[in-house]
Amino acid sequence: MNAVCALYRQHVAARKSKGRSKTGGGCALAEYLIDGDRELRLRKSVSEVKKERPDVIGQCRKLATKLFQIYCAADEPFFGQS
Repeated sequence: MNAVCALYRQHVAARKSKGRSKTGGGCALAEYLIDGDRELRLRKSVSEVKKERPDVIGQCRKLATKLFQIYCAADEPFFGQS
C-alpha cells in the first residue's frame, strides 16, 4: 500500500511541475489509501482496507510486484542508475 502512495506522490509532483493540477481517474486507488492526507501519506490500515474494500489488497500487491519488476529491470529512468 505504501508503494501505491509513493507512486502517487511522484505522479502528483510531476503534474505540479508541469503546471497541471488535476489527476486522472487511474489514481483512485491511491486517493482511497491516502484518504485526504495533506502530505499524501498512507492513512488506511491493512485491517481497515480489508474490512472496507478487500479487493484493494490484491490490487496493491499487483502494483507493488510490477513496480519491483520495473526496478529490477533497470529500464525506468525514475529509479536512476544503481
